[in-house]
Amino acid sequence: MMRFSVALLMLGSLACGDAVPRKRALSVPSPKPVTTMPPEFAPLGEAEPVREAEPPAVQSPPASSNTPIGDAGASDSGKAAARTYRAAPEIALAGKNGDSVDLVLQEADSAYNDARYQDAEALYQKARRGAPKRAAPIVGVARSRIRKLGFAMELASAKNNSSVRVQVNELRLAIKTEPDFGPAHVELGRALLLLDDVPKALTSLERGAELLPREAEAQSAYGVALLASGKAKEAIVALTRARELDPETPQRHGNLGTALMLVGRTREAVSQYEEQARILDGDARAHSDLGTALLAAGELERGSKELERAVELDPNRASIRSNLGYALQLRGKTKEAIQMYREAIRLDEKAVSAWINLGALLGRDVTTRGEGKKALERARALDPSDPRVLANLNELEMLEKKK
Repeated sequence: MMRFSVALLMLGSLACGDAVPRKRALSVPSPKPVTTMPPEFAPLGEAEPVREAEPPAVQSPPASSNTPIGDAGASDSGKAAARTYRAAPEIALAGKNGDSVDLVLQEADSAYNDARYQDAEALYQKARRGAPKRAAPIVGVARSRIRKLGFAMELASAKNNSSVRVQVNELRLAIKTEPDFGPAHVELGRALLLLDDVPKALTSLERGAELLPREAEAQSAYGVALLASGKAKEAIVALTRARELDPETPQRHGNLGTALMLVGRTREAVSQYEEQARILDGDARAHSDLGTALLAAGELERGSKELERAVELDPNRASIRSNLGYALQLRGKTKEAIQMYREAIRLDEKAVSAWINLGALLGRDVTTRGEGKKALERARALDPSDPRVLANLNELEMLEKKK
């Protein structure tokens, strides 16, 4: 499954399904972080500089219980957690006729769900030789080849990649062969999400969801695409459906929580993140998403504890440390917050939010205002389009004029 990293769309990390997610995970290509921030992360008061926590990410479970959840840099404990819950199987390509081709497809589906993509491809190829005019084997070969490329199942993780584009053409061939074969539309949509072609992905995934109304991964992938398109309200419907069909897969709850956060339904989002964290107690992303949502709900102490837990589980993820810094900042622990932002930047020099929040805090004190301005300039160099940078620089300019 995939994860959608929404800066909150949140995807820790947008995730759709296993087929594509964040270095995070999706059953559909995992989209990357969405840049729209929910109302809860708006500036804290007129006199305060603009600063926000990185929102939770949209995600999906891995293709098998042997596949780690989260980024390539996930902690060992987080990887272990990925092996403790029932991972949702990918969409089956085998039919129910029970003929010789379907038997091969069943074996191929099993290999694919076990993340044995080389074996799966060989078996799907065997089925294709036996039934060259069926869509299922074509889809199987294409999705296996995409997974073998090793891209994170996230939005735009394979942007402009020629190998993925080749498989997109194969998936379109499958649809031409059997226009109403739902898995072909879903896999095409997930592949398009990897390429960052959200409009076309949305069209394909909407059709896939229509054709597969009782397939949780199809509904989840469609919901992730809606999130990536900025249609959070519509996404809630699809993601709620996915959760109802498959309540045991934790990322179904996480993705729904992300959509709820985006429309300001924070308390409901917290409930979904709590369920995700309950199932994935050893996963840093799950606790980070919950902690971030709790901050938005005003539960600062509890949110801090969840983020501290996330840091313990994955001490090398900059975004989690940055969010913990934000929690400390909200609690008035300025010195500790500054240190946490510095640690986040040490781990990732491109952590824009950490640079912004560090600059805002340092800018309050006349003795460190110059350093604060440099931090904000660094953030602007990294992302000139981020409105928070200009807001904080304007704040510093006003403070200077008051001297």
